[in-house]
Amino acid sequence: MNEFSAFMHQSGIEQQFSSPDTPQQNGRAERFNRTMVEKEEAMRHSACLPSNLWQHALETSVHVYNRQPFHRSN
Repeated sequence: MNEFSAFMHQSGIEQQFSSPDTPQQNGRAERFNRTMVEKEEAMRHSACLPSNLWQHALETSVHVYNRQPFHRSN
C-alpha cells in the first residue's frame, strides 16, 4: 500500500476504479460536461458571439452554474 492509498484508508475514503477509456462508467461527470457545453453554446448563440470565444463562454457558464442554488438527489 503506497502513501496515498494509506491516507485514503485512514481518512475513510473509499476508492472506486473504472476501466480506462470508458466514459459510460462516469455518467454524472459526463452529463455535467455536456450540460456546460450546451449552456456555453446557448450563451454564445444568444449573444451572437463567434466560435473562437467558446472558452470564455464556457468559463462564464461554469461561473453561473456554481452560483445557482440546487438540490442534488442521488
